[in-house]
Amino acid sequence: MRRLTTRILAVVWVSLWLAAPAEAQRTLKSIGRDLEHGVRDILHLWSSPIHADRDEWATFAASAALVGATLLIDDDIDRARQRHPRSAFMRGLEPFREGHDTELFNLGSGKRLQPISGVLYLLGFAFDSRALRDAGIGCASTQQASILVHHGAYAVISRERPLTANGDPYLIELGGGPWSAHSFYGGHAGNIMGCVTYWNERFKLGPAEPVLYALAIGVGLGRVADQRHWLSDTIAGMLIGHAFGRVTARRARARAEGAPSTARGPLGGELLLSSGRSSGERTLVVGWRRAF
Repeated sequence: MRRLTTRILAVVWVSLWLAAPAEAQRTLKSIGRDLEHGVRDILHLWSSPIHADRDEWATFAASAALVGATLLIDDDIDRARQRHPRSAFMRGLEPFREGHDTELFNLGSGKRLQPISGVLYLLGFAFDSRALRDAGIGCASTQQASILVHHGAYAVISRERPLTANGDPYLIELGGGPWSAHSFYGGHAGNIMGCVTYWNERFKLGPAEPVLYALAIGVGLGRVADQRHWLSDTIAGMLIGHAFGRVTARRARARAEGAPSTARGPLGGELLLSSGRSSGERTLVVGWRRAF
């Protein structure tokens, strides 16, 4: 996987060299604009509880209930895994497990997703493709936004991983802990699901959409099979990743379609952000409105 990424990067740099006639000033402006959009998307995700509406809070409650229900059967799932290690289901997860030659489980790591995002972004620049640039910056923004939430969960909740919990899924305490207590929630599952959801929501990928979702689910369940996380941890990670990817994709699609930049504000209102020129100078207007 690492060797393949290196080769792709080499091809990208050659492509960039061949595409050198592009105007440097325009290139720098494009990079700055893309980075600005990425940072704004991250800040929007982090502030989601402030501008969430009633429907979004209802979705959050349903997601929390699903994680809670899965929590009740974590021990049953772990026992089934131990009793049937060669079942068809477990054999199907082998490509997603640690130690397999494919190393697909690493697709849930930022160490793999960030280089992939970089490659997509550079290819977008080499071939003047906004879609590829969006694919790269969107995945990177979604994954980076997840980091704070993920590590924040580790600092607040200590849950023993199945590998060291001796079959007890309820070894949960408040406060941080060592690596063995970082079971909640599944970071690999959240990372890959976030990028996959972003790509599927931002673009019309057709038959590739279920394939990408199957890949993300396989990576998440592979971590359960390797006793790195309980099933409820993985479900929580997938739900968070899906939510982050979907919100980021909607914002990116609105920008691509030329829609005005809007976001949910406090009390269900709408935050407005627009720019223009007045008396020859660029102006920025920020506002809030709500229809009563």
